[in-house]
Amino acid sequence: MKKLSLTASAILMLALPCHSPNAKDMQGAQANPASQTISGAQWKHVKTLNTSTRHDVSAAYANFSGYALYKPDGTYDFLDEHGVSRGDRGTWSLSNDGNRLTLVSLTFEYSKDLVVTLVDENNLEIQTNQYDRDGRTKETVTEVFASIRKKITLVGG
Repeated sequence: MKKLSLTASAILMLALPCHSPNAKDMQGAQANPASQTISGAQWKHVKTLNTSTRHDVSAAYANFSGYALYKPDGTYDFLDEHGVSRGDRGTWSLSNDGNRLTLVSLTFEYSKDLVVTLVDENNLEIQTNQYDRDGRTKETVTEVFASIRKKITLVGG
C-alpha cells in the first residue's frame, strides 16, 4: 500500500530515477505556449489508463487522487483532493517541443523524465512506467488530468 501511494504521489509517476535531459533541449516554465498552458492551470487527476490498451486501470491506482500544480516559476506541488500537499515538491521543465516533462523532486530526491501530451488547453496526459519490486517495468500508464479554473488553496503549505 505504501509503495502504491508513493508511486502515485510522485505523479503520480514515481519509479526509478532516470537521466536528466540535456539542458539545451529544455526550457523553463514560461518558455513556450505549452509551458504557459500547463503553468496557467491547476490540474485535477481524472483517471489512470493502461497506455497500450487505453483501458481504465484507475482502481489499481486508487491511492492517487488530487491535483498537480505546475507553477509559472518552474516549481510544482502535488496535492490530495483536500488541497493538502502530498509532500512532493520540486522543479519542472518542459522540452522545447513540449513532449517531455522533467520533474526534479526536492523532497523525495528523484528526477523523472516523462512523456507528456497537452491534448488541448483543458486536458493533459502524462505517461509513466510502473515498476515491480525488482525494478522491472510492470506496465506503462497514462495519468489523465483536466484543468480546473477554481483556485486551489494549499492547506498547511
